[in-house]
Amino acid sequence: MDHRRGGNFMDRRGGRVVTRPLVIAGVALSLVFALLVSSLRLQAQNESVGDYFGDCTLPCWQQVQPGVTARAEALASLKPRGWMFDTECNAAVYDTCYTFAEAGPSGVAYLYIDADQVVQIALLDSGMTLGEILLTFGAPDYATIPPNRGRAITFFTSLWFGRAGISARMSVPCPAGYPDVLRTRVSTILVWAPGTRMRGDVLGTLTDLRQTLRQICDG
Repeated sequence: MDHRRGGNFMDRRGGRVVTRPLVIAGVALSLVFALLVSSLRLQAQNESVGDYFGDCTLPCWQQVQPGVTARAEALASLKPRGWMFDTECNAAVYDTCYTFAEAGPSGVAYLYIDADQVVQIALLDSGMTLGEILLTFGAPDYATIPPNRGRAITFFTSLWFGRAGISARMSVPCPAGYPDVLRTRVSTILVWAPGTRMRGDVLGTLTDLRQTLRQICDG
């Protein structure tokens, strides 16, 4: 997992010539996504996503905002919210990393600190599925795609939700189709500081994600 700031992603969509087949394909994919979301809404609703983030303005978690909240403020505010300091975790490229565990369920949060300020948050074991994430944040801006498109036993991807400032990482056992992906729990949610974004070796759209999923998982 790369927790560094990812400012090297370049948007090359400017100047692209959009032809009629591409427009039709885009409309069709939008309709497919809408149908998938509608089917998810027909299922039993899980209202835990907003509660889990603490009903604060994203990118934020439990009133802790990367790039804004100071270390002391974050540590003092989490305990009353049911999150207890557990231990220090691997800080990687940051100064310090604190592990917090939820008092009730088994949720885990990593707070990464630089210059005495929270700069990124990693949320593990949230129990949320990709379908619930999509219902809450809408379609992702892009996803990481494995450079190796050969058959595999597991499909790995991360999705970037720019308006929320979060990314969701997950692994899906093969064989699997897109509905299986929607029902799979995300393994890690990263909350990024404003002005940063997820990066990856290969980045693509939901269309690329679905095509790569078929190539790898044959679902």
